[in-house]
Amino acid sequence: MMRMIKMKRFLALLFVLCLFWLTAAPSFAEESPDVYSYDFDLRFHLDADIFPVRNRDHMQGIADLLNMLELKGNLTYCPATDSFDLNADVIPVTNPDASVSFRLYGIPSHMGISSPLLGNETIWLENQFMMEFAFKTWNNLKFPAQYLALLYPYNTETAFRKLSDAWNSRFGSVQESASFSREVLESLSKEWDDVVHKDYRLKYWICSLSIPAEKGSVMETEFLRLPEYVLTQVCPEGGLEYVRDGESETWKNALDNVLFSRSSSEGSYEWALSLPPTESGYIPALSVRKETDGGLFSLSLEGSYNLAESAGSSRSSLPESLAAVSLDMHGCPVSWPQDTRFDALLQIGGILLPNRVMSFSGTGSADGSISLTLSEPYGAGDAIVQVLSCSGTVVPAVPSSVPDFSADDFKSFLPAFHVNDNSMDDFIHRIRKPLVLGILNFLNELPARSCQSVMDVLEDHGVLDMVLVD
Repeated sequence: MMRMIKMKRFLALLFVLCLFWLTAAPSFAEESPDVYSYDFDLRFHLDADIFPVRNRDHMQGIADLLNMLELKGNLTYCPATDSFDLNADVIPVTNPDASVSFRLYGIPSHMGISSPLLGNETIWLENQFMMEFAFKTWNNLKFPAQYLALLYPYNTETAFRKLSDAWNSRFGSVQESASFSREVLESLSKEWDDVVHKDYRLKYWICSLSIPAEKGSVMETEFLRLPEYVLTQVCPEGGLEYVRDGESETWKNALDNVLFSRSSSEGSYEWALSLPPTESGYIPALSVRKETDGGLFSLSLEGSYNLAESAGSSRSSLPESLAAVSLDMHGCPVSWPQDTRFDALLQIGGILLPNRVMSFSGTGSADGSISLTLSEPYGAGDAIVQVLSCSGTVVPAVPSSVPDFSADDFKSFLPAFHVNDNSMDDFIHRIRKPLVLGILNFLNELPARSCQSVMDVLEDHGVLDMVLVD
């Protein structure tokens, strides 16, 4: 069971990486025009041999399916309205007439999903409730939807908004060197204490990160101790000091320990968070460095929440690492399209994250063609094996319209995170015929092994029961 869960965690991570790359395309632009628009035409290849032997037949069916599909469409994004519109077709190359189209559009807080499979009905997502939904999905289906939710930036921003608002109300406007008294920290700690115990969005974020781990409750304990940690560990005496010198800035405590530093110069930017151990003995650390040269950039990120070596045997019952992330990227394009070769190495671990080492490599051309490969160590000797590849084109396009959405645009549709038995029964009744016919038409193009794998997924997660049982 645990191996199956780990496989699903890995698949969720792969999906997130692909979706992140696709939706991040507008950020490649060097300047900020009124609207970005890209046409994309992509093919994928998944190697099933990387998955555990007991699940390999099932994954070979999924691989056969993915390898015969083409993803084609357009992504348009408007920074001024913070709106995006993704229209795409999933096309079986053996019969394009059996393609499945869908539209995903909206703003960070609200998104709509529509498709002929849903009878052109629209489901809308109020994303502040995505964490709660992901939490319930794990509890009921053991599918790690929380990884999708955790990596969607709006959800993390929402979860920590009250903590950041409390900080910004006291320190957010500081522009010049300044000192802050102990009383200011005590006020912050008191407000944070109220947040960590009462803010349900933060609680769902913590729970969503913790629930797959056997000792995930450790992270919950760390968060609950955050207000006390500020006063007893970060600033055991005195207040805080902010020092600014040109483009460099630091935050120090009364013991002259640097807690945070940031600096920038032409072509480079870096910052580092360096905090003392928590009461349990964990050391929070995070650093980022970015360098830009000749239209290309390199990025290095190091983050960890590990038990200090000095913690000793008294904390032997605690996991050595709650989370650790390392990312090194080189040769990535600042603007797109561009002739370039780029690569990245991602290492993640700790009890709260899937333990993976993955390498990425790719090439891009001025005509918009792109090739990406994801690999990871596998088997005896940890030979590097290709897991997933993607190739095709991503080219700038003239947008047919400028997306400009608001929350009110979605409220007449079915709210996916607020359904009840009556609304769901009515919705299923309306979409049952197009959904079943669309799935059958699509499955008709698949190899038998892929067909069986898709049906297994639909059955395992209750989709068949939902649409076929009255």
